[in-house]
Order: sequence, then structure tokens, then C-alpha cells
Amino acid sequence: MIGCVVNGPGEAKEVSVGLTGGSPNLLYINGKTHSKIDNAQLVDELESQIRAQLKNT
Repeated sequence: MIGCVVNGPGEAKEVSVGLTGGSPNLLYINGKTHSKIDNAQLVDELESQIRAQLKNT
């Protein structure tokens, strides 16, 4: 998992779950942009996506 507004978009292409900080945050799943997430939903959405990734491994 990686989270960075500067290098994040390029680096997120290499990870299972990536996050670029900002408002809104961009969530990447398997190297592709998945969704935009507001800070209020960030923790819950990250947990949900990480759990989904773990089920698929």
C-alpha cells in the first residue's frame, strides 16, 4: 500500500491497493484508478478494499 499525492499516481500502478492523498483521495486497485474517496469515508473504504483483496488471494 502506498499513499502520496506527488509520486502516488505512478507508483500506484505497481500495487494491489494504492491511495493518492488529497481531496478527494484517489483509490487504486491492482494498478488502476478505482474511485474517489472523501476523507470521512477513507478508513472504512480502505479497510473494505483491503479485505476484498485478501479474500481474492
